[in-house]
Amino acid sequence: ADLDRIMTSFFRKLSGADDKDFLVNCFVTTRESDDADRRLARISEDLVERLRPMQEALDDELTRLLERARSTQRNEFVLIVGTKGAGKSTFIDRFFSHVLQREIASQCVPIRLNLADSDGSELNVVDWMSRNLVRLLEEVALGGAPTYEQLQGIFFSEYQRLSTGPFRHLYETDKVKFKILFGEKIDKLRTDEPHEYACLILHDIVRSRKKIPCLVLDNADHFTVEFQERVFQFARSVYEKQLCLVIMPITDRTSWHLSQEGALRSFENEVFYLPTPPTRAILDRRIDYIRGKVGTEKGEKGT
Repeated sequence: ADLDRIMTSFFRKLSGADDKDFLVNCFVTTRESDDADRRLARISEDLVERLRPMQEALDDELTRLLERARSTQRNEFVLIVGTKGAGKSTFIDRFFSHVLQREIASQCVPIRLNLADSDGSELNVVDWMSRNLVRLLEEVALGGAPTYEQLQGIFFSEYQRLSTGPFRHLYETDKVKFKILFGEKIDKLRTDEPHEYACLILHDIVRSRKKIPCLVLDNADHFTVEFQERVFQFARSVYEKQLCLVIMPITDRTSWHLSQEGALRSFENEVFYLPTPPTRAILDRRIDYIRGKVGTEKGEKGT
């Protein structure tokens, strides 16, 4: 019984379920994952390089870049294909926290949408993603609930349209009432059309902050192929509207299904195949990591 408790505790630690750093540091690299690291880093750097010459550019210059990027399919869409348990989520976390150069990482805005938190319904997943993407973007890009001034900046084109068009007289005679009306319209947009609201915030990240949104749609492979197809379609809809890097881990089965349906052939994308490392290599890496942490802790305590 005593040995059973020891073994249970030991293998619970090896699972790394409660320690994100554990999984990242114990990630077993392979030739394919190293190649994916290099290629993904090159893609991120290339996207950032497109923005660097425009640091002092006016809005119309950025608009021309975005139009050129859209017309030439210069956005990037990455599929990470592997079986369940191959470490796709850990690979992505490790890439942004440990692999990507800090200079490039500072120009990226990672936005991770965890599909494992959804209810798994194929019918509701698009609405769930739209609403949760809004929440994440407000947290990451706006520091939480946006202020009126932030909303006015993000949706300034709409503000200007209303003030010079249908509500021009209200704007000229009662600006406070006009501002209240504008706030109500934006709040209605957030509630009724969260996808459009989210895309406009993504546009503001590029336009105002000169950064690249990196949208990660993670853990869709916990669910059915049909569910993953809906997530893929949602990812494409974001990709088509904005300069961004979209990363979506999928299973090899989903990859095959999408290729048969023609969805993968219809769009330009990068595909990285992430094989499952040998079980012994995984255990060896995790045991070495635990030994290292124990040694460090003992050294800090002076024991």
